[in-house]
Amino acid sequence: MTSTPNPLFLEELAEEYATIQAQVEPLVARQDEIKKHFRQLSRGTHDIGGLAVTVSRNARLNTSALSKTYTPDTSPELYETKISTALVREHLDEEMIDGFTTEGDPKVSVKL
Repeated sequence: MTSTPNPLFLEELAEEYATIQAQVEPLVARQDEIKKHFRQLSRGTHDIGGLAVTVSRNARLNTSALSKTYTPDTSPELYETKISTALVREHLDEEMIDGFTTEGDPKVSVKL
């Protein structure tokens, strides 16, 4: 059995979280600015200031465009049938899907 933490302790943690977030945001923004400069390098790994800076391709397949050219009728080998969790939730009651659910750690979201 878990005990509920002291509300004052939780308030202190929330304030600390907000303080950390305020410090992190400008640092992440600066990292993004620095990465813009690194993107100008050629692809590959570069030794810069004792760090390995790797520039690589960031490409994704455009499945929408592919599916217009390669339809299931003309290219069935490119398709697979799989269960849709959205459709499962739409068509089955919670009780029916409860035995098929894996619980992870509770999600935590903190809005500032």
